[in-house]
Amino acid sequence: MDIFSSDSILLQKTLYKDFKYILKIYTKDFGLITADVLLNHQIQHAHIQPLLLAKVQYTKTKTGKYSVLQIQPSYIYRDIYSDIKKNCIAQAVQEIIIKSISHEQSDNSLFLFIEDTLKKLDTHNNESNLKNFLIDFLKQYINLMGISPYNNYSPEFPYFELQDGRFVSTQSIHCLNKEDSIQIYLFFHQQKQTEKSLFPITITELLVRYLKYHLNINHLDSLELVKELVF
Repeated sequence: MDIFSSDSILLQKTLYKDFKYILKIYTKDFGLITADVLLNHQIQHAHIQPLLLAKVQYTKTKTGKYSVLQIQPSYIYRDIYSDIKKNCIAQAVQEIIIKSISHEQSDNSLFLFIEDTLKKLDTHNNESNLKNFLIDFLKQYINLMGISPYNNYSPEFPYFELQDGRFVSTQSIHCLNKEDSIQIYLFFHQQKQTEKSLFPITITELLVRYLKYHLNINHLDSLELVKELVF
């Protein structure tokens, strides 16, 4: 049985039996793992809240089963749990990560980006700009996952093809219409010059449609709540 520690982001908890939970955790060193944890005087309910940032000590058996030995929070949130708008966005970030990462493979850049995103959301003070937080996360997440759209928009190629991530000349069932296609082009390639012409709700919905093709995210349950309370 091996013992190791890793910076970790708790994503999800499921009650298994009295005082025992199954956790889905994204770790800096080993990627996404599933581990069981038994609550005791050292590990309490507060230590297994979703999106907790912590240094976690694990055991791993020869069969690949993980168990949590210790949890030491590395960052204490200020209001990400109490601020309803921030919490909606945090739930969306959480759902995107859970549904798009499915393997035990470390990605240092991705882990640090997610960790930094949660800290920035927690300390974000400009409520008027909060509606752009999720789409900014989605843009950077798409870039880090290596699925950025091609920059080949032109009058000859006005339709964005979701499956291939490029602009094409003829519209198919996998294409956005011309209006939505140009929104994608402006968002990824001309945002600084045209930021005022972009619509956060529209862009968010278009990006989620794009993720369905590339990261197997068929539906975001948290999106409706974000649209209702944040946008």
